[in-house]
Amino acid sequence: RTVSNALEHTALACAYQHKPARRHAVKPLRRPGLPGMILWPVAIAAAASLAAVRSSLGHVQRQQFPPVIDAELLFRYGARHPAAAPVIREIDHALRTNGVFLLENHGASDELAHKIDVLSRHFWSLPRQMKARLERGGETTRGWTDNELTKQRLDLKELYGYGAQGGRFHSNPNDVGVDGANRFFSDAEEQELGIAGMHAALEQHFEECQTIGQRLIEAMAVALNRSDTEVDQLVRDHNSFAVLNFFAAGRTGREGGGLGVHPHTDAGLVTLLRLDDVSGLDILVRAPRGGRVRCVRG
Repeated sequence: RTVSNALEHTALACAYQHKPARRHAVKPLRRPGLPGMILWPVAIAAAASLAAVRSSLGHVQRQQFPPVIDAELLFRYGARHPAAAPVIREIDHALRTNGVFLLENHGASDELAHKIDVLSRHFWSLPRQMKARLERGGETTRGWTDNELTKQRLDLKELYGYGAQGGRFHSNPNDVGVDGANRFFSDAEEQELGIAGMHAALEQHFEECQTIGQRLIEAMAVALNRSDTEVDQLVRDHNSFAVLNFFAAGRTGREGGGLGVHPHTDAGLVTLLRLDDVSGLDILVRAPRGGRVRCVRG
């Protein structure tokens, strides 16, 4: 989630949050001595392109904030494989120190991310009354809105959200679940509006993010010496969701603040952010280092 002054730039962002199934308690993964803190405060910024950032395998550039972690061995072999141990140690250190890191070699498709960028720009350019056909409200938290409040303050953005119910990405509008049904245009409507394939691309991208999030949860569980059974309780039947954010240049708010998203902590267990080329994400951490997250592709 971008916390930014959005008056000077137009920014696009995609956020994925892993939410454990509501019927499963997350207390087994609380760290001893830290009551009320589930695992660590986790915000993982994962860019789409895999080309620009380079570091040694499993190595964190410790002088940078946030640190960059190459996760290739983790995603190739899995969290329980000895080859992934150096990566898990780096993730453990980053989360205990700052709670945030940049992830590279995560396996997400650069081509798919570019396709979503193009389609989402077309989507944001649609007339408001057209986007409002997908407006969230009533029995669903999924869909489009330009009236998002964070801590009771209006965010200067539009968003479009969608996600899973019971561990599966539901495309059927009758699958209401806990958080309500996803809202998509029909294939014919997408074709007419110039965003053909957007639904399918978002669903594919969601599955990629789901895989990344679950693998990171497995890595954290290994670092905490937790079992596969406990991990399964967290990821099975989850209600994770993804959000496309649009921060329009020059937009002003009806009430004070003037931020794209106001200061907050995320719900859920893991947050993945795919960054674009516009800086604006601010992270508050307890460690001495912190502040504005640089825009990095990779």
